[in-house]
Amino acid sequence: MAKHHVQFKVNGDPIEVLVSSEETLLDTLRNQLGLTGTKEGCSTGDCGACSVTVDGRLMCSCLVLGVEANGKAITTVEGMATGPAPGRMVGFERGRIGHASRRNPIRLEVDDHHLAVVLGEAVDLPRELERRA
Repeated sequence: MAKHHVQFKVNGDPIEVLVSSEETLLDTLRNQLGLTGTKEGCSTGDCGACSVTVDGRLMCSCLVLGVEANGKAITTVEGMATGPAPGRMVGFERGRIGHASRRNPIRLEVDDHHLAVVLGEAVDLPRELERRA
């Protein structure tokens, strides 16, 4: 299995790793960088548990290869929780990943200011992070 040297930023920190051609960004984040806030759910991009932003766009890390992250800026849930404005998504593209169903009852939604994790009902991430602190 060929390994590729990849450089990117994760939560503002420059990172250099070797990734195999088949390794997903999700696996790179969890297994090589120890960022376990990004979860594997469905492995098909439907549930949104693996959502990260790549250059400001909300994406499913289970559908992105690690080599595709080369030169990109990635923000994980850990970065959103500890960044300059915790839980705020100012400047990120509006969007929704995942869907709520009986089988996969989770999705992430982004509006102009917040990331919401929806588990059958809306959750205000900034308030939830404050409550857990």
